[in-house]
Amino acid sequence: MEKDSLALSFRDSLTEDVSAIVEEFAEIGIDAIMDEGLLKDIPFISTAVSMFHIGKSIRERHHIAKLKVFIEEFNQGIVNDRQRERYREKFRNNEKFRNQELQYILLILDRYMEPGKSQMLAKMYLAYLDEYIDWDEFRKYSEIIDRLLPGDYAELKKGNQYDVNHMNATDSLLRLIALGFVMEHSKEIEVATTIGSIKIPPATEKNYTITPFGMKFLAIIEQRPNLIASCC
Repeated sequence: MEKDSLALSFRDSLTEDVSAIVEEFAEIGIDAIMDEGLLKDIPFISTAVSMFHIGKSIRERHHIAKLKVFIEEFNQGIVNDRQRERYREKFRNNEKFRNQELQYILLILDRYMEPGKSQMLAKMYLAYLDEYIDWDEFRKYSEIIDRLLPGDYAELKKGNQYDVNHMNATDSLLRLIALGFVMEHSKEIEVATTIGSIKIPPATEKNYTITPFGMKFLAIIEQRPNLIASCC
């Protein structure tokens, strides 16, 4: 067993004090934190920095900032001490596999450009540990989070029914279709004429609905477990 494993350091970072520590970090700044050795206050970040030799470049400082957001959001998703201990037990009992999971998380976080995506990933990891999703689903969603552009999530939140002319479909809506979050449906439309009505070919008008895959993603990010159960 590694002395400074990611799994054990993550377990030790599941504490109510994390939010206060992160707030203090924000006031001090990354350079001061690293110079003064304050990263040890959040063992998961300290271990990641040590194991992967994360330094002070702009990219590396940004990576540390995303790790702080991730661990803070994860802790905020824990509602009581009983749940916290249950998560700690998961990391004690399956350390080798959790190390592999957390290595993947470190790599995917490194690709994210926006802190909000770190928050999404933390919620997704909570859902995985709670067995709302399996590991394959977690990996799919984590890759999709990386592909979301500004406005895409807001488009997804609009609702389960998008009734728009296909010529007016936004770029966000088209991306959500490509990601498997939204499904396109052909729709027939009747228009009045002087001799009654005619059918416009279905291809000229479409509507869109969220897929179960997209609904599950939305339910997890919005932290609505009852919606997860109903859509899956």
